[in-house]
Amino acid sequence: MSFLLGLGVGVVLGAYSFFGRARAREKETKESFEEIEAALQRILGGKDLSPGLGLGLPFRGRKIANLIRNMHQSLRGLQEETKEENARVLAVLEGMVDGIVYIDQEGSLLLANREAIRLLELPAKRWMRQNFEELFRNEASKSLLRRCLEDRRRQDLEIEHYNSILEMSAVPLEEGGVNRGAILVLRDVTSLRKLQMGRRAFVANVSHEFRTPLTAILGYCDTLLHDPDIPKEDRIQALERIFAQANRLEELVKDLLQLAQIEAGPRSGSQRKMFSPLELMTSVYEAFSPQALEKEIHLSLEKGRAPARVLSDQEALRQILENLVSNAIRYTADGGRIYLRCFAQGEDLLFEVEDTGIGIDREHLNRIFERFYRTDPARTRFRGGTGLGLAIVKHLSQRLGGHVQVRSEVGKGSTFALKIPGAVLREG
Repeated sequence: MSFLLGLGVGVVLGAYSFFGRARAREKETKESFEEIEAALQRILGGKDLSPGLGLGLPFRGRKIANLIRNMHQSLRGLQEETKEENARVLAVLEGMVDGIVYIDQEGSLLLANREAIRLLELPAKRWMRQNFEELFRNEASKSLLRRCLEDRRRQDLEIEHYNSILEMSAVPLEEGGVNRGAILVLRDVTSLRKLQMGRRAFVANVSHEFRTPLTAILGYCDTLLHDPDIPKEDRIQALERIFAQANRLEELVKDLLQLAQIEAGPRSGSQRKMFSPLELMTSVYEAFSPQALEKEIHLSLEKGRAPARVLSDQEALRQILENLVSNAIRYTADGGRIYLRCFAQGEDLLFEVEDTGIGIDREHLNRIFERFYRTDPARTRFRGGTGLGLAIVKHLSQRLGGHVQVRSEVGKGSTFALKIPGAVLREG
């Protein structure tokens, strides 16, 4: 009997001990899961793990905690790499001269670089995840994106957007056969198109300027060839006109070559040097005095205020003055006056060529420095010249770091003023 009692007590005590240890392990397991769950929540929240993670857990719990810690470190490393990669991609996009826009399959903007924001005039910080239908103001650009997203084919278009000309390309984006939206590339081609238009206009002007003397030469040559009985006086007159038109062609070619050389940039060795501006003006005065004398024009050189020495490109200044004086003689009537001046304004060097010629209408003053521009082609072509002289003056003055201005009144004359900053050398 006592044996059975002792056995029962032992069974009860053993069962109590077993269930006690089971409850303890259950508590430890619950605490382990709670700590692991808290650690995973911190990872999901982008927070660092507690330094003491797993220290109070049993062996298996510590092992799981170490795995979580290693996983967290790997994820942080991947996050840093992704962050650096994104920063590099964004830096490249921001540095591009083209505008780049990423639009998802629903038409929402997810990415736009600085140039795209400028070209499309997107609202600052309010364009993200907005639909392009609401953001874009140009209907043609909206239609371009609609076609790209619907047809899944590249679309190209050139549009006028306010005062700019934009070249746009929309390219569908796919990944594994899945529609991922489209990439829109924008480029401002305003300057390029203006350059192309200018080139076409230049070619047309050159062709026209060549055609006139060539037509005259061919006409006179045809007359001389097919009319052997032409009187001697008429033959001589025809030859003189052929010679005059050939000279005009030569001047035109020479000015075109000179303008091309100026636009190509300064030649090596043709840099600034010290010289006397009065000596330069005197040489120009002497070169044009015979032409002025033929028209009984009083060409005057004012010497009193010229600085002693200057530092600039002497040959470029000579070309500028020669073109200005030549124009002044051409557009000043017989018996008129032309004045050449040079003076210092602080450290700036100024040249003036003033005439009592026909003058220029105010409406033409902003365009007279364009190539082949004539205020009145019917009146000015017979006076000679190539129409390139003032364009040469403008480009040379810009190459010297200066600028040229004109004051004029119809019927009273014109004054062309050239200013070269910092060219005057201080004495002593």
